[in-house]
Amino acid sequence: VEKSLAARSAAGGGFARNDRLGFLNASLANVGTALKVCAIVKLPLLSEWEDVPAWCARRRLNVRRALDDAGAWMPGVLEVSNKDRLGVSEAATANLVVESVAELVLAERRLEAGAAAFLPGEAATCSPQFAADDAELVLGADDDGFPSVDAVAWEAAGTAF
Repeated sequence: VEKSLAARSAAGGGFARNDRLGFLNASLANVGTALKVCAIVKLPLLSEWEDVPAWCARRRLNVRRALDDAGAWMPGVLEVSNKDRLGVSEAATANLVVESVAELVLAERRLEAGAAAFLPGEAATCSPQFAADDAELVLGADDDGFPSVDAVAWEAAGTAF
């Protein structure tokens, strides 16, 4: 990549970049990193929760039901992507999506195991089939047999960014 950029710059070309705004391009929505990190994840139980979009929005993530190649909704499958392109680094963007998807997957695994699943910051949110007595099973806890979010994020990413 560096050789390509150097050759392009030597030939009088390059990318338009502003120190304050980052990379400039044809779409004002992509000023900054112009990076969209998207994960499509199957979460059949968690996708029924009404609080998932709000949880994602507070983390500056977009979430929507995923579409197949024919444009039909895929039941129980969500597409999670970053909202911000300006004021964040590429690494921070990728890490945000990976770590958030790892938290969602861990919550889904808890639901599959019959445990209450709470998304971080959503103590009042639980599957209606579980009693509020299960509130101590907070996402990311290490003492209940589930890996921490960091371990899941590391496994999902394969390497650190």
